[in-house]
Amino acid sequence: MGTTNRNVGLRLARTPITVAAIVAALVLAVLAPLAVGSASPASAASTSSIGSIAAANVGNGPCSKNSAGGTGYYTSCNGESWCSDFAKWVWAQAGFPVAGITASSGTFITAASQNGSTIHTSSTYAPKVGDAIVFNYNSSTGWADHVGLVAAVNSDGSIDAIHGNINGVVYRINSVPASQARVGAAMTAGGLVVGNGATPHVSAFVSPKGSSATVTDGSFVSYGGDVYRIAGGAPIYVSSWKVFGGSKPTTALTASQWKSLRSTPKNGTFITGKPSNRVYVMAGGAPEYVSNWKNVGGQKPTIAVDDSAISHASGSGKYSHLRTTPTNGTYITAGGRSYVIAGGAPLYIWNWANVGGQKSTVRIDQWAVQHAGGTGLAKHLRSLPYDGTFISGYKSGRVYRIVNGGHPYYVSSWKPYSGPLPTVQVDDTAITGCYRMNCSPFGHVDGVTGGKGTIRVRGWAMDPNTTSPVKILYYFDGKKVRTVTASKTRTDVDRAYHRGARFGFDNTTAAKAGKHKVCTHAVNVGVGSNVLLNCTYVTVK
Repeated sequence: MGTTNRNVGLRLARTPITVAAIVAALVLAVLAPLAVGSASPASAASTSSIGSIAAANVGNGPCSKNSAGGTGYYTSCNGESWCSDFAKWVWAQAGFPVAGITASSGTFITAASQNGSTIHTSSTYAPKVGDAIVFNYNSSTGWADHVGLVAAVNSDGSIDAIHGNINGVVYRINSVPASQARVGAAMTAGGLVVGNGATPHVSAFVSPKGSSATVTDGSFVSYGGDVYRIAGGAPIYVSSWKVFGGSKPTTALTASQWKSLRSTPKNGTFITGKPSNRVYVMAGGAPEYVSNWKNVGGQKPTIAVDDSAISHASGSGKYSHLRTTPTNGTYITAGGRSYVIAGGAPLYIWNWANVGGQKSTVRIDQWAVQHAGGTGLAKHLRSLPYDGTFISGYKSGRVYRIVNGGHPYYVSSWKPYSGPLPTVQVDDTAITGCYRMNCSPFGHVDGVTGGKGTIRVRGWAMDPNTTSPVKILYYFDGKKVRTVTASKTRTDVDRAYHRGARFGFDNTTAAKAGKHKVCTHAVNVGVGSNVLLNCTYVTVK
C-alpha cells in the first residue's frame, strides 16, 4: 500500500473491568434474539445502512464534516484515538443501540449487556454486514487495541472492512480473505496493524441489537454439535463438508435462535442435492423432483443441500427437517392441473369451487405426479393415500377414513374415534370417482381346509361403497361352485374398521376326494372390480 496502517494510542479503557462482569456481558449478549430473514426492525435500523454510512465517511479525519452534516464523531476532535467513537457513531446513525459504548474499543464487548448486542467468539462464526470487529481484547482489563466495522460480505466469504483512525482517517480495506475474517485469525490484509504496531488478531465480532439478516438462505449454522444449511428458512443437515468442497463459515445458534427457524423449508424453495446435482422444489416440506426446468416455468435460483438429508427425509432429529411426502392439505399445480395432498397422494381438484375457492399452490413438475407411488426420485408423492388418513368432501361434508391400502371407508360417527379428528377437505368428485383410491372390495381368507368329502373356507370381506354384506364366490379347480354372503359376525373386524361386525364368512362345501385348487373372490359393489382374496391347494379325503 506504500504506507503502514497504524492506529495510534487505542488503549483508552479508563476503568478495569472484572472477569465476572465480562462473563456476564458475554452470556447476556449471546442470549439476544436472532432476527431471521431480511426484514428490518420496526425502528427501521438496518445493518446494510451501517455499511453505507461507514462508506460515506471514508477519507474523513477526526474533525471532518461527517455524512450527517456535523463535525467529527463524538469526542474524536479531542485529540484521543477515535476508532471506537467512529464505530459507535455509525451504529447510532443507523438506528442501533449504543448504550455503554465509549471511546474505549473494549466497551463494544463489556457494554453488550447494556445495549443488547450479540458477541460472537466462535471461530466458525461468519461475520455479517454491520458487525463490529474487536481486536486484541484483554478480558482481564476490558481493553482492546482497536475496533472496525464489517461494511460488506462478498460471495467468496471475504469482507470489506472500514476502520476509524487508520492513518488518521476513516479507512477502507476491501476483500479481507475469509480465512482472516474469523475469530482468532490475524486480519493483516492491507497491511493493517493496530495499537503500537501489534498484529490485529480478531477477538470477537459484535452484532448490534436487532440486526437483520443474521441468518439467511444459504447460510451455514451450527446447533447441538451438528451443522446445517438454511434453505427456505429451515435447517437442512450437512453430513459432510466434502459435498460442498470443504468446510464453510458457520454461525452458532442459541436455543432461542434455533427455535425461531422453520421446521421445514417454505413452499416454492428450490434446492439442489449435492453431489447428485438433482433439483427439487419444496412442497409441504417435501422435495419434489424437477426433471426439466421448463416444467416449472424456467430455471430458478437454488440452494445446494446435502443429498443425505433428502434420502433420509422424514427421519428423526437432524433429519427431521425434510418430509418424504407433502403435509396434508398442501395445494400443488402440475401440468396445468391442481391437486390437494391427502395422505401423501395428490387428489385432483376438478373445480376450485369444490374445495371452497382458489388456493395458493406450489408449482411442481408433472413428472412427479405421473410417477407418484414410485421409488427413488418418485417416492415423494404416493399413488394412494396413507392408511389412517381422514378425508372429507367439501360440499357433501361426508368423512372417509383411508384403510387397507387406499380404500375410502365412510365414517358415519366420530364416536369410535373418541371424537372428531383432523380431515383433509377434497373435491367430492375425487371420492365418488375413486380418484387415486381403491374402491374395490377387500378382506382376508383366514383358512381353507380339506375334510372328508368337504372343503371349508373362512374369512371376512367388505366393500368401501356399501355398509351391507358383500357376496363371496368360491372356485374349485377353476369352476365356480358356490356364491355366499359375508354376513357372519366378526367383532374383530368391527374393532379394526368400525363398520359393524357382519362381514364374516365360514362355509363348508362338498368336494370329491383328491387335491383341489380353491380360489375365493369378493364381489364388487359400485366403482371398482371383483377382487381375488386367496388361492390355495387343499386335499380332500
